[in-house]
Amino acid sequence: MLQTSIHINANFSYETDSDLKVCYVKGEGSCDNKNALEAFQSVLQNDEITKELNIVVDITSLDFHPSFEELMQLKSLIVSLRRNFKNKAAIVASPSFYTLAQMVSIITQMSNFNMKAFKEYDPAFKWLTSA
Repeated sequence: MLQTSIHINANFSYETDSDLKVCYVKGEGSCDNKNALEAFQSVLQNDEITKELNIVVDITSLDFHPSFEELMQLKSLIVSLRRNFKNKAAIVASPSFYTLAQMVSIITQMSNFNMKAFKEYDPAFKWLTSA
């Protein structure tokens, strides 16, 4: 059952589907690091999401240009919250942001966070729902 969308900040919102066991996070517009950090923190600190659901983060409509330092802040936040999250997370990125999404997923995987980057939604969803 798809629940009502939850607004996190000016750039991010999410919906959960308890039947498919997926949380859909959507990023849109021109985003700064503060909003990105707030979005990941909001989702990864939500026990209803982290205990039951896989996460797909759609950044295909997001305009985000973090510095290396900001990217490391985002990675540190994700890794620090991984103890709360034992499932899978997929990032779906536009071609221009795919390399950035891959970097984030590789860095977080090195800290045992099960995250992968994708260019399209269907392969991401297949991976999320596979055993």
